[in-house]
Amino acid sequence: MVPRISRAEGLRISVLCLAGFYFLFWKLGTPALYDLDEGGYAEIAREMLVLNDWIIPRINFVRLLDKPPLLYWLTACSFKLFGISEFSARLPVALSTMGCMMLCYLLGKRFFGSLAGFLAALIFASSAGTTVFDFGRQLQPDMVFVFFLTAAFGAFLLGYFERENKQRYFLSGYAALALAVMTKGLIGPIFPFLALAGYLCVTREYGMIRRMYLLRGAVVFVLLALPWHLAAEWRSPGFLKFYFLDVHILRFFDEGLIASTMSSLSLPAFLGITSMLIYPWVVFFPGILPRDFPFRSKQWDESGRAALWLWLWVGAVIFFFAVSSFRLYIYGLPVLPPLAILG
Repeated sequence: MVPRISRAEGLRISVLCLAGFYFLFWKLGTPALYDLDEGGYAEIAREMLVLNDWIIPRINFVRLLDKPPLLYWLTACSFKLFGISEFSARLPVALSTMGCMMLCYLLGKRFFGSLAGFLAALIFASSAGTTVFDFGRQLQPDMVFVFFLTAAFGAFLLGYFERENKQRYFLSGYAALALAVMTKGLIGPIFPFLALAGYLCVTREYGMIRRMYLLRGAVVFVLLALPWHLAAEWRSPGFLKFYFLDVHILRFFDEGLIASTMSSLSLPAFLGITSMLIYPWVVFFPGILPRDFPFRSKQWDESGRAALWLWLWVGAVIFFFAVSSFRLYIYGLPVLPPLAILG
């Protein structure tokens, strides 16, 4: 049975849909693909259709295996459905951003009230990272990755707090993590792992690990993430060595072929740009920190635990790139949803 929606909630959802249309879909097909990456990703998707090869990404018909293929698959499907255009190229990213918006609304509503969820979605949609920098519309894998990462964090949070359907929430979280891996690589599970480790250290609720359906979740994760990696290695021997060593491990230390083609940011520059992603709302966060810390000491309630989980989500992203030697300006984008909800 579909739950009844109050008039106020229906109005808020309508406003969010209009805001999403304005910020994300209005004139989505203009301007032309102006970013070098946008043009490259669109061409990879087009060549997938031309060659009917959905395993090995190519650009100018030369193999390019530095990223997983989910963004290319989504873009190619959009091309097939709507024709090859700027609009169809950017549509999967805009839909992912809209999905993030609604996840912010649903999570904010669930833990902090309907108005808080509504404001969280508006903060996310109107932040500089989504609109000014245009990451909510550009053909880049990062916002698609943020959508799946947000879905995973949200599913784990709901799986922990909801009394019913716990298994469904947790398994959905593992599936979302696998899709995050298929979008951006092995970094997908790292942020939830760091956040979970921090949560256990703070709360000492080690028994929750037994309630997370780890074995079944691992099966779901492997079934979704592993087949393409094995197929790519079979079609292009040596891929896995390059993928694990150069794309992930060496780049973390600002070494290897991939890192040599890009300029890494210093840590202060990365933190400064990351704070600008949630401009203008960033000015309010110094007042939010005293509200949530120290999370009412040991007198935990549901909203306090949810706030702790959200702050650890932010902290996991910042910590990872603080210890990494390689940083790009877009890497801080995963902090946008939790900060929007906390705002």
